[in-house]
Amino acid sequence: MQKDTVEADLNKHFSRYEDPLWDDTEEENSKKMIRVKVISPRGAEKYKWKIYENTIVTLTIEGKYLNKGQINYLLTPTGMNFILSSYKAGINTMNKFKKLLCSEVNVKDICKK
Repeated sequence: MQKDTVEADLNKHFSRYEDPLWDDTEEENSKKMIRVKVISPRGAEKYKWKIYENTIVTLTIEGKYLNKGQINYLLTPTGMNFILSSYKAGINTMNKFKKLLCSEVNVKDICKK
């Protein structure tokens, strides 16, 4: 009889959603994760930066509205940090983002007036 119960236990598959040890739904909903993903089509210089909040795209920065100096700056790690910090500060439109980029970043020839 013990053999049967051991084999029956081995054939059970534990589901993450049914097992009480994996009850982490409250933790997943309470933590907010913000990340930036750079998308560039092959052979083109039309970059896009997508800002995700958990799994939802909340802002897309399109490279077709930026000049080459701005694109090159945003591709650096400092530029990624700038994108994250400006999003956390509440910048949620492309126009506001461009104005902030031109006013706060001290890179030569990044903004032409």
